[in-house]
Amino acid sequence: MSRFGLLFAAGACAAIAVGCASRAVPPTQASVSRGALPAPVETGSPGPHQLFVADATSDAVIAFDWFANGDVTPEQMIQGPSTGLTAPQAVEVDNRGFVYVGDTGPSGPNIKVYSPNATGDAAPARTITSSSMTDAPLGLAMDLARDVYVAAQTDGVLVFGPGVNGVVSPIRSIAGPDTGLTDVVAVALDAANNVFALDGATHAISEFAAGANGDVAPIRTLAGPNTGLAAAVDFRVNRTDVIYVSDGHQVLVFPASRSGNGKPSRTVQAIGWSTILGIQIHDSNLEMSALADADGTPGLLDMSQAAKGQVVPSRIISGPSTGLGGLDRIKIHDLGG
Repeated sequence: MSRFGLLFAAGACAAIAVGCASRAVPPTQASVSRGALPAPVETGSPGPHQLFVADATSDAVIAFDWFANGDVTPEQMIQGPSTGLTAPQAVEVDNRGFVYVGDTGPSGPNIKVYSPNATGDAAPARTITSSSMTDAPLGLAMDLARDVYVAAQTDGVLVFGPGVNGVVSPIRSIAGPDTGLTDVVAVALDAANNVFALDGATHAISEFAAGANGDVAPIRTLAGPNTGLAAAVDFRVNRTDVIYVSDGHQVLVFPASRSGNGKPSRTVQAIGWSTILGIQIHDSNLEMSALADADGTPGLLDMSQAAKGQVVPSRIISGPSTGLGGLDRIKIHDLGG
Protein backbone atom coordinates (compact mmCIF):
# COMPACT_ATOMS: atom_id res chain seq x y z
CA MET A 1 0.00 0.00 0.00
CA SER A 2 1.23 3.51 -0.81
CA ARG A 3 2.14 5.95 1.92
CA PHE A 4 -1.10 7.80 1.17
CA GLY A 5 -3.06 4.56 1.63
CA LEU A 6 -1.49 4.01 5.03
CA LEU A 7 -2.32 7.58 5.97
CA PHE A 8 -5.98 7.40 5.00
CA ALA A 9 -6.47 3.91 6.40
CA ALA A 10 -5.82 5.38 9.82
CA GLY A 11 -9.08 7.32 9.45
CA ALA A 12 -10.24 10.72 8.27
CA CYS A 13 -8.75 12.55 11.26
CA ALA A 14 -5.31 11.08 10.60
CA ALA A 15 -5.68 11.93 6.93
CA ILE A 16 -5.91 15.65 7.62
CA ALA A 17 -3.00 15.52 10.05
CA VAL A 18 -2.47 18.98 11.54
CA GLY A 19 -5.93 20.05 10.36
CA CYS A 20 -7.65 17.79 12.89
CA ALA A 21 -5.84 19.36 15.81
CA SER A 22 -6.11 22.97 14.73
CA ARG A 23 -9.34 23.29 12.70
CA ALA A 24 -12.68 21.61 13.09
CA VAL A 25 -13.93 19.66 10.10
CA PRO A 26 -16.95 21.54 8.68
CA PRO A 27 -20.27 19.99 9.70
CA THR A 28 -22.25 17.86 7.30
CA GLN A 29 -25.38 19.63 6.15
CA ALA A 30 -28.27 17.38 7.18
CA SER A 31 -30.31 18.23 4.08
CA VAL A 32 -27.53 17.08 1.72
CA SER A 33 -27.47 13.34 1.09
CA ARG A 34 -25.17 11.42 -1.24
CA GLY A 35 -28.22 9.31 -2.07
CA ALA A 36 -30.04 12.38 -3.42
CA LEU A 37 -27.51 13.80 -5.85
CA PRO A 38 -27.96 17.10 -7.71
CA ALA A 39 -28.48 17.10 -11.45
CA PRO A 40 -25.38 17.68 -13.60
CA VAL A 41 -24.68 21.23 -14.70
CA GLU A 42 -23.39 21.57 -18.25
CA THR A 43 -20.20 23.60 -18.16
CA GLY A 44 -16.91 23.63 -20.04
CA SER A 45 -16.09 24.01 -23.69
CA PRO A 46 -17.40 21.69 -26.43
CA GLY A 47 -15.47 18.55 -27.26
CA PRO A 48 -14.52 15.19 -25.76
CA HIS A 49 -14.15 15.57 -22.01
CA GLN A 50 -13.63 12.86 -19.42
CA LEU A 51 -12.58 12.69 -15.81
CA PHE A 52 -9.69 10.26 -15.37
CA VAL A 53 -8.95 8.93 -11.91
CA ALA A 54 -5.88 7.01 -10.74
CA ASP A 55 -7.22 4.71 -8.02
CA ALA A 56 -4.42 3.16 -5.98
CA THR A 57 -6.70 0.90 -3.96
CA SER A 58 -8.21 -0.74 -7.05
CA ASP A 59 -4.95 -0.81 -9.08
CA ALA A 60 -6.90 0.90 -11.82
CA VAL A 61 -7.36 4.00 -13.94
CA ILE A 62 -11.05 4.89 -14.21
CA ALA A 63 -12.65 7.35 -16.65
CA PHE A 64 -16.10 8.91 -16.42
CA ASP A 65 -18.11 10.92 -18.91
CA TRP A 66 -17.69 14.65 -18.34
CA PHE A 67 -21.36 15.05 -17.35
CA ALA A 68 -21.57 11.88 -15.24
CA ASN A 69 -23.41 12.27 -11.96
CA GLY A 70 -24.37 9.94 -9.12
CA ASP A 71 -23.69 6.22 -8.85
CA VAL A 72 -22.66 5.69 -12.48
CA THR A 73 -20.69 3.05 -14.37
CA PRO A 74 -17.33 4.26 -15.74
CA GLU A 75 -16.84 4.76 -19.47
CA GLN A 76 -13.37 3.18 -19.24
CA MET A 77 -11.53 1.16 -16.60
CA ILE A 78 -7.92 0.10 -17.19
CA GLN A 79 -7.46 -2.77 -14.76
CA GLY A 80 -6.02 -6.28 -14.76
CA PRO A 81 -2.73 -8.18 -14.72
CA SER A 82 -1.67 -7.12 -18.23
CA THR A 83 -1.89 -3.43 -17.27
CA GLY A 84 0.96 -3.85 -14.79
CA LEU A 85 -0.68 -1.28 -12.51
CA THR A 86 0.32 -1.44 -8.85
CA ALA A 87 -1.10 1.35 -6.67
CA PRO A 88 -1.12 4.07 -9.38
CA GLN A 89 -0.80 7.55 -7.89
CA ALA A 90 -1.26 10.08 -10.70
CA VAL A 91 -2.72 10.39 -14.19
CA GLU A 92 -2.36 12.78 -17.12
CA VAL A 93 -3.73 12.68 -20.68
CA ASP A 94 -1.87 14.25 -23.59
CA ASN A 95 -3.38 16.16 -26.50
CA ARG A 96 -3.60 12.95 -28.55
CA GLY A 97 -5.48 11.03 -25.86
CA PHE A 98 -2.63 8.86 -24.56
CA VAL A 99 -3.01 8.18 -20.83
CA TYR A 100 0.08 8.57 -18.60
CA VAL A 101 0.02 6.90 -15.19
CA GLY A 102 2.51 7.40 -12.35
CA ASP A 103 2.88 3.90 -10.90
CA THR A 104 4.69 2.51 -7.87
CA GLY A 105 5.89 -0.92 -8.93
CA PRO A 106 6.40 -3.80 -8.46
CA SER A 107 9.50 -3.39 -10.66
CA GLY A 108 10.10 0.11 -9.31
CA PRO A 109 8.78 3.64 -9.90
CA ASN A 110 7.64 4.15 -13.48
CA ILE A 111 5.25 5.95 -15.78
CA LYS A 112 3.00 3.72 -17.86
CA VAL A 113 1.52 5.09 -21.09
CA TYR A 114 -1.72 3.61 -22.48
CA SER A 115 -3.18 4.07 -25.95
CA PRO A 116 -6.21 6.32 -26.44
CA ASN A 117 -9.46 4.55 -25.50
CA ALA A 118 -7.55 1.73 -23.76
CA THR A 119 -9.84 -0.18 -21.44
CA GLY A 120 -9.98 -3.46 -19.59
CA ASP A 121 -6.85 -5.56 -19.17
CA ALA A 122 -4.81 -3.46 -21.61
CA ALA A 123 -1.01 -3.58 -21.66
CA PRO A 124 0.80 -0.22 -21.70
CA ALA A 125 2.03 1.04 -25.06
CA ARG A 126 5.16 2.40 -23.37
CA THR A 127 6.77 2.41 -19.94
CA ILE A 128 9.16 5.13 -18.77
CA THR A 129 11.69 4.27 -16.07
CA SER A 130 14.86 6.04 -14.99
CA SER A 131 17.74 5.67 -12.57
CA SER A 132 16.96 9.28 -11.61
CA MET A 133 13.46 8.28 -10.44
CA THR A 134 13.96 6.36 -7.20
CA ASP A 135 10.70 7.41 -5.50
CA ALA A 136 7.15 6.81 -6.67
CA PRO A 137 5.86 9.53 -9.02
CA LEU A 138 3.07 11.20 -7.01
CA GLY A 139 2.15 13.88 -9.52
CA LEU A 140 2.31 14.49 -13.28
CA ALA A 141 1.94 17.54 -15.50
CA MET A 142 2.38 17.99 -19.24
CA ASP A 143 3.07 20.89 -21.59
CA LEU A 144 1.86 21.26 -25.17
CA ALA A 145 5.10 19.76 -26.49
CA ARG A 146 4.19 16.62 -24.46
CA ASP A 147 7.16 16.93 -22.11
CA VAL A 148 6.19 15.06 -18.95
CA TYR A 149 6.87 16.74 -15.58
CA VAL A 150 7.07 14.34 -12.63
CA ALA A 151 6.71 15.08 -8.92
CA ALA A 152 9.28 12.53 -7.81
CA GLN A 153 9.42 13.17 -4.06
CA THR A 154 13.06 13.27 -2.87
CA ASP A 155 14.26 13.22 -6.51
CA GLY A 156 12.70 16.66 -7.11
CA VAL A 157 10.93 17.50 -10.38
CA LEU A 158 11.98 15.35 -13.35
CA VAL A 159 11.15 16.21 -16.96
CA PHE A 160 11.03 13.53 -19.68
CA GLY A 161 10.83 14.28 -23.39
CA PRO A 162 7.90 13.27 -25.61
CA GLY A 163 7.64 9.71 -26.87
CA VAL A 164 10.40 8.22 -24.69
CA ASN A 165 10.25 4.54 -23.79
CA GLY A 166 12.20 2.21 -21.53
CA VAL A 167 15.05 3.23 -19.24
CA VAL A 168 15.83 6.86 -20.04
CA SER A 169 17.37 9.97 -18.49
CA PRO A 170 15.31 13.09 -17.88
CA ILE A 171 15.95 15.99 -20.25
CA ARG A 172 15.83 18.31 -17.23
CA SER A 173 15.53 18.03 -13.47
CA ILE A 174 14.93 20.55 -10.69
CA ALA A 175 16.69 19.25 -7.59
CA GLY A 176 19.37 20.22 -5.10
CA PRO A 177 19.78 22.38 -1.96
CA ASP A 178 19.23 25.71 -3.72
CA THR A 179 15.80 24.59 -4.97
CA GLY A 180 14.55 24.11 -1.41
CA LEU A 181 12.78 20.93 -2.54
CA THR A 182 12.87 17.92 -0.22
CA ASP A 183 9.64 15.97 -0.84
CA VAL A 184 7.80 16.94 -4.03
CA VAL A 185 4.26 15.51 -3.94
CA ALA A 186 2.68 17.47 -6.81
CA VAL A 187 3.71 19.53 -9.82
CA ALA A 188 1.82 22.05 -11.97
CA LEU A 189 2.44 24.40 -14.90
CA ASP A 190 1.07 27.84 -15.67
CA ALA A 191 0.26 29.16 -19.14
CA ALA A 192 3.90 30.23 -19.63
CA ASN A 193 5.24 26.79 -18.58
CA ASN A 194 6.63 28.10 -15.31
CA VAL A 195 6.96 25.09 -13.01
CA PHE A 196 5.26 24.96 -9.60
CA ALA A 197 6.25 22.31 -7.06
CA LEU A 198 4.39 21.39 -3.88
CA ASP A 199 6.67 20.15 -1.11
CA GLY A 200 4.95 17.92 1.43
CA ALA A 201 7.74 18.12 4.00
CA THR A 202 8.18 21.90 4.12
CA HIS A 203 4.52 22.74 3.33
CA ALA A 204 5.64 25.10 0.59
CA ILE A 205 4.81 25.91 -3.03
CA SER A 206 7.80 27.01 -5.11
CA GLU A 207 7.73 28.51 -8.60
CA PHE A 208 10.60 27.97 -11.05
CA ALA A 209 11.17 29.66 -14.40
CA ALA A 210 10.14 27.84 -17.56
CA GLY A 211 12.97 25.60 -18.69
CA ALA A 212 14.61 25.59 -15.25
CA ASN A 213 17.22 22.87 -14.89
CA GLY A 214 19.52 21.74 -12.11
CA ASP A 215 20.06 23.17 -8.64
CA VAL A 216 18.32 26.50 -9.21
CA ALA A 217 16.58 28.85 -6.79
CA PRO A 218 12.85 29.37 -7.17
CA ILE A 219 11.39 32.62 -8.50
CA ARG A 220 9.16 32.74 -5.43
CA THR A 221 8.05 30.50 -2.60
CA LEU A 222 4.76 30.47 -0.75
CA ALA A 223 5.20 29.12 2.79
CA GLY A 224 4.64 29.96 6.45
CA PRO A 225 1.90 29.75 9.08
CA ASN A 226 -0.27 32.43 7.47
CA THR A 227 -0.62 30.36 4.29
CA GLY A 228 -2.54 27.61 6.10
CA LEU A 229 -0.53 24.98 4.20
CA ALA A 230 -0.35 21.99 6.53
CA ALA A 231 -1.55 18.79 4.82
CA ALA A 232 -1.52 19.66 1.11
CA VAL A 233 -1.34 16.80 -1.40
CA ASP A 234 -2.28 18.38 -4.75
CA PHE A 235 -2.69 21.73 -6.50
CA ARG A 236 -3.36 23.43 -9.83
CA VAL A 237 -2.71 26.85 -11.42
CA ASN A 238 -5.49 28.31 -13.59
CA ARG A 239 -5.22 30.50 -16.68
CA THR A 240 -4.89 33.66 -14.60
CA ASP A 241 -2.25 32.07 -12.33
CA VAL A 242 -4.59 31.64 -9.36
CA ILE A 243 -3.36 28.67 -7.28
CA TYR A 244 -5.83 26.10 -5.88
CA VAL A 245 -4.46 23.73 -3.21
CA SER A 246 -6.16 20.67 -1.68
CA ASP A 247 -5.18 20.76 1.98
CA GLY A 248 -6.93 18.48 4.45
CA HIS A 249 -10.66 19.26 4.55
CA GLN A 250 -10.46 22.36 2.36
CA VAL A 251 -9.14 24.04 -0.78
CA LEU A 252 -6.88 27.05 -0.25
CA VAL A 253 -6.97 29.70 -3.00
CA PHE A 254 -4.02 32.06 -3.52
CA PRO A 255 -3.95 34.98 -6.00
CA ALA A 256 -1.22 35.13 -8.61
CA SER A 257 0.69 37.85 -6.73
CA ARG A 258 0.87 36.01 -3.41
CA SER A 259 4.30 34.94 -2.10
CA GLY A 260 6.12 34.43 1.17
CA ASN A 261 3.99 34.01 4.27
CA GLY A 262 0.85 35.28 2.55
CA LYS A 263 -2.68 34.33 3.48
CA PRO A 264 -5.05 32.64 1.03
CA SER A 265 -7.64 34.97 -0.50
CA ARG A 266 -10.38 32.45 0.32
CA THR A 267 -11.00 28.87 1.31
CA VAL A 268 -13.50 26.33 -0.02
CA GLN A 269 -15.04 23.46 1.95
CA ALA A 270 -17.27 20.83 0.31
CA ILE A 271 -20.15 20.14 2.70
CA GLY A 272 -20.26 16.46 3.64
CA TRP A 273 -16.68 15.71 2.54
CA SER A 274 -13.88 15.74 5.08
CA THR A 275 -10.73 15.19 3.02
CA ILE A 276 -9.90 16.74 -0.35
CA LEU A 277 -7.32 14.71 -2.29
CA GLY A 278 -6.83 15.36 -6.00
CA ILE A 279 -7.82 18.65 -7.62
CA GLN A 280 -8.30 19.67 -11.25
CA ILE A 281 -9.49 22.85 -12.96
CA HIS A 282 -11.22 23.24 -16.31
CA ASP A 283 -12.73 26.45 -17.69
CA SER A 284 -14.83 27.72 -14.76
CA ASN A 285 -14.99 24.35 -13.00
CA LEU A 286 -13.17 23.06 -9.95
CA GLU A 287 -13.05 19.25 -9.87
CA MET A 288 -12.02 17.40 -6.73
CA SER A 289 -11.56 13.87 -5.46
CA ALA A 290 -12.57 13.51 -1.84
CA LEU A 291 -13.43 11.25 1.07
CA ALA A 292 -16.79 11.59 2.80
CA ASP A 293 -17.13 12.79 6.38
CA ALA A 294 -18.63 9.81 8.15
CA ASP A 295 -17.34 6.72 6.40
CA GLY A 296 -14.49 7.62 4.05
CA THR A 297 -16.56 6.88 0.94
CA PRO A 298 -14.66 8.16 -2.14
CA GLY A 299 -16.25 10.57 -4.57
CA LEU A 300 -15.56 13.05 -7.36
CA LEU A 301 -16.99 16.51 -6.78
CA ASP A 302 -17.67 19.49 -9.03
CA MET A 303 -18.12 23.16 -8.16
CA SER A 304 -17.30 26.61 -9.49
CA GLN A 305 -13.74 27.96 -9.34
CA ALA A 306 -15.29 31.05 -7.74
CA ALA A 307 -16.69 29.04 -4.81
CA LYS A 308 -16.06 30.39 -1.31
CA GLY A 309 -16.68 28.99 2.15
CA GLN A 310 -18.87 25.95 2.73
CA VAL A 311 -20.39 24.84 -0.57
CA VAL A 312 -22.70 22.05 -1.68
CA PRO A 313 -21.07 20.41 -4.74
CA SER A 314 -23.06 20.84 -7.95
CA ARG A 315 -22.24 17.27 -8.97
CA ILE A 316 -21.05 14.15 -7.14
CA ILE A 317 -19.84 10.86 -8.66
CA SER A 318 -19.96 8.26 -5.91
CA GLY A 319 -21.32 4.79 -5.17
CA PRO A 320 -20.62 1.09 -5.75
CA SER A 321 -21.17 1.23 -9.53
CA THR A 322 -18.35 3.76 -9.96
CA GLY A 323 -15.60 1.26 -9.08
CA LEU A 324 -13.84 3.86 -6.94
CA GLY A 325 -11.73 1.90 -4.47
CA GLY A 326 -11.69 3.83 -1.22
CA LEU A 327 -9.04 4.92 1.22
CA ASP A 328 -6.18 6.02 -0.99
CA ARG A 329 -5.06 9.00 -3.00
CA ILE A 330 -6.95 9.54 -6.23
CA LYS A 331 -6.19 12.14 -8.87
CA ILE A 332 -8.29 13.74 -11.57
CA HIS A 333 -7.46 14.71 -15.10
CA ASP A 334 -9.83 16.42 -17.52
CA LEU A 335 -9.07 15.51 -21.13
CA GLY A 336 -10.62 18.78 -22.27
CA GLY A 337 -8.61 21.20 -20.16
